[in-house]
Amino acid sequence: MPLKYSIEDMSRAAVETVAENELPHCYLRPVAIRTGRANGRVAARHPARSLYHSVDLGTYLGADALKNGADVCVSSWRRPAPDTIPTMAKAGGNYLGGQLSKMQARVDNYVEGIMARFLWAGVGGQR
Repeated sequence: MPLKYSIEDMSRAAVETVAENELPHCYLRPVAIRTGRANGRVAARHPARSLYHSVDLGTYLGADALKNGADVCVSSWRRPAPDTIPTMAKAGGNYLGGQLSKMQARVDNYVEGIMARFLWAGVGGQR
């Protein structure tokens, strides 16, 4: 997906975003999307737009987890198979599985869920 801005422009925007939001320690996600009235039908016809999403998350699983470890589980949710969506891409739709896994872990009193890649149909085991 061709972007309007160069890598240098995007890097400069990242630094400015962090500085303007006064977030010396943050999660910074660059996002490139296609928008338009017909989005979803022929997305390639619409311009790519880019933005940064910045959030002060603190320590991901808490400062205590760095020192003592974290209680995690293997989620019953599986990542999509490679032939369903571009699973190697950081595409927006790929985040739903991670959210479901984390919500399930929290309901069961874990701090995080670990997702297996996928199950092979008919084999009954994980690969």
